[in-house]
Amino acid sequence: MMTRCALYCRVSSSVQAKEGDSIPAQVDALNKYAKEHKFQIIGTFIDDGISGTKNDRDELQNLLKLVESDQVDLIICTKMDRLHRSLRNFLNMQDILQRHHCNWLAIWEPIYDSSTPQGRMIINTMMNLAEFEAGQTGDRIRQIQAFKVANREVISGTCTPGYRIEAKHYAVDPDKADAVRLAFDTFNRTGSYADTIRATYGTGLPTTSNGMKNMLRREIYIGRAHGLDDFAPAIIDADTFQSVQKQINMQRRQSKCKHVYLFSGLLKCAECGAVMASLARKRSGRNTHLMYRCPKHYQRTVKTCSNAKIVYESVLERYLVAQFPSLIINQIEILEAKQRPIRSAQAKRERIEHRISRLKELFVNDLIDLEEYKADKERLLTDLASIPTEQRADETALEALRSLVGLNLEEIYTGMSRAEKRLFWRSVVKEIRFNSERHFFVDFV
Repeated sequence: MMTRCALYCRVSSSVQAKEGDSIPAQVDALNKYAKEHKFQIIGTFIDDGISGTKNDRDELQNLLKLVESDQVDLIICTKMDRLHRSLRNFLNMQDILQRHHCNWLAIWEPIYDSSTPQGRMIINTMMNLAEFEAGQTGDRIRQIQAFKVANREVISGTCTPGYRIEAKHYAVDPDKADAVRLAFDTFNRTGSYADTIRATYGTGLPTTSNGMKNMLRREIYIGRAHGLDDFAPAIIDADTFQSVQKQINMQRRQSKCKHVYLFSGLLKCAECGAVMASLARKRSGRNTHLMYRCPKHYQRTVKTCSNAKIVYESVLERYLVAQFPSLIINQIEILEAKQRPIRSAQAKRERIEHRISRLKELFVNDLIDLEEYKADKERLLTDLASIPTEQRADETALEALRSLVGLNLEEIYTGMSRAEKRLFWRSVVKEIRFNSERHFFVDFV
């Protein structure tokens, strides 16, 4: 009866490939060996770029399933460490092989033959040494990497687009950095990978959606890597980076949905603060209706919110478009009203600080004595401490809102796609709250 054999190949790095252990070299050698010994090859199993210390290798597990179904008599590999570099994992594999009467051998290391007692003894000894060597190598690599990270040194020779390596550290590459900024700005403005790729085509940046998404998610662009905020010079400001991450995350959640919800993530329950869940309901012979409801009221267990009202997306959309001018003006008035007492307090603070400065001049010029200086200064400092220290409203936000005054939204809104409408609302609205009396409360960005 012809011996049924399975061929197993593995490399974990390009270095091994250069040293003659490449996958094609292993496959060629194993096929020749099997033919010379008239073995029946039932399959070739290849794990590329995976460490021998790991047991969860897809192809190795597929091979072992074949062994457990008693379809393999012999496994052949080029070297013992192609199968395992961990003694525990090797012994577990060996137990499976023995129970199903399957042996293995390494054709470039003929001393390893599990079918003989001497071979099994040598294998166990060498596996101990291989595991020790792998552990030592891993420790050395981790120590070197920790040293490099602590010194803000680049760990590998591969450089992220927008940077170059100077004296082992990241430095900004001016030409590529401009392309990176263009990519972030384009995606932040359009929310489109295709538009971003078109805008940066020919600059060396990724030309696929997944590649561009992976690039836009890299924290190195705000200077952060390996848990350190100052690992590299920043190319992108933190606000732009966070805005891009928010859009990417929203698109990822939306991609899992069958429908494009215009207000998912923006609409919250005014009673409990929960983000309202989106759902679609189709009636017989009619269009699908998109709607939102509070998840804490409709949960299967204990209802923790009293808001049972459902809001249809079409109703909310019509309300926002129709009321957009008055909502914008109202928001501006609210922010300006907040500004007035803060401006007044700021003016009062500046006057007191000027009087303190003037008081110091009087004392230095011997126009008042020390006791008078101390008493007046203490009184002024008490007055200064009593002034509220609230932050002024963001002038940029106010200017952005003022620029929307007079915008004829109804005229341009009908020409937008659903994706464009979704992006528009996310660019101008921070949050919409909906209460049990069916009232909306809108906060703008």
